[in-house]
Amino acid sequence: MKHTILAIILLIFTSNCYASSIAIEFQENGKFTGIIGKAFLKSNSIEVVTFAEFNDEIIPFAWIYKILESKESSKGIKTIKCQNQLGVISTGVIDNSNPYKTKIQITSDNGVSITNISSAGIAMKEKYIPAVNLGN
Repeated sequence: MKHTILAIILLIFTSNCYASSIAIEFQENGKFTGIIGKAFLKSNSIEVVTFAEFNDEIIPFAWIYKILESKESSKGIKTIKCQNQLGVISTGVIDNSNPYKTKIQITSDNGVSITNISSAGIAMKEKYIPAVNLGN
């Protein structure tokens, strides 16, 4: 059942045309939280599917961050303000100056960040979901 739900979530996200996708992780105050995922960047939103380990099982979850403000500071670098479906406001930068290596750093007021996947996140991905492509 959980694999069916996971497949449906991934199918919904990957069936649309997106500008780019990024392998991400959530950090709290700069430390890996054990949550990894894939962020799809669109012009008006960031759509994220996350994977968290709980009791040696993977729990998927979807987040949609509506972009409230977006300012391009230089070519390919945007400062954004966004809000997820729970009402949490986050601000940060998306650097797409190199489309093959997009960088993301978006942080909420309580210190939770979405950032590019780290070596700890990659190790978690390889252990629990090796067949899932999280993107660049």
